[in-house]
Amino acid sequence: AALVGKVAFLARNATAKTHEWRQHGLPPRRFPAFGLALSTRHNATKFAFLEGPRPQPGASLDDAMVEFWQGPARSKLQVFLHDALTGKLEPSRMSDAPPEEEGVDVEQEAKEKPGRVRIMVGRTCKSFVEASPTDALVEVHDEWRRDHAWRTLRLDLLSPMLWRSNITVYRMDFGYNECPPEGLPLIPAGYSGYYFVPRMAKERGKKWQKMKKLDPPFDRVLAFLVKHAEVRPKLNAEALLLELETAAKRVEQIVAARGLASDGRTWAVSAGIGLGGLLAFLWLRRRRRPSSSPP
Repeated sequence: AALVGKVAFLARNATAKTHEWRQHGLPPRRFPAFGLALSTRHNATKFAFLEGPRPQPGASLDDAMVEFWQGPARSKLQVFLHDALTGKLEPSRMSDAPPEEEGVDVEQEAKEKPGRVRIMVGRTCKSFVEASPTDALVEVHDEWRRDHAWRTLRLDLLSPMLWRSNITVYRMDFGYNECPPEGLPLIPAGYSGYYFVPRMAKERGKKWQKMKKLDPPFDRVLAFLVKHAEVRPKLNAEALLLELETAAKRVEQIVAARGLASDGRTWAVSAGIGLGGLLAFLWLRRRRRPSSSPP
């Protein structure tokens, strides 16, 4: 049958084509989902239908999805298609869902865990860069970075230390998120990079700053932050680095000890050494025992 008009519909398997939903800017674990591409080319302009349920924290997302797609979805889809085809929508870019759309109470989490590293996604990147309420340090990376465990631990420990000076720390995975042109530019795959974002940058005529070195040691990260942060009193990079490395080494020692204790081979060697020591003790004791004299 011939296709008439500008729109053709194509069904995709949710499991096999997750990467395509990401390319549309659709959350990868939320189905059903709807997106529009202006052609079948890989780099075609894409639009994500982002209307959907907003469940209350703790409520069932599945129940909210059923209610939405059985109710208001039809009229909202009509508006979405009209606006996309008439050029009224901005193209979508690859993005995870913001935490609040996954049912996370962001404000409550910030109260319960102040200073925790926050997650930034492609969809919120532009608004964050323009209007961050505090100075911010942003770490960008992808799943192929080589020192993931080492660097993740140190950023997690550094975040509450910087929070004391009203500096917020964010982490963004460039493997699954892309900022618009006004946001933070991509870095080469397999590396970590750092950006400084000043508070209320657009309102104050400020611009984000990029650290030139990739995979930098944290003394360089702190020096970069001290150079650009506007907080008072000024950050003490040396004191922060000492506090950071002391905490990191303590955590690494605990993790190493737990790993050693849970390793079955360690237990087997320890048991063998212990048994060998016991047998040697009994043998020496037997040799030292005085022989009884004949009557």
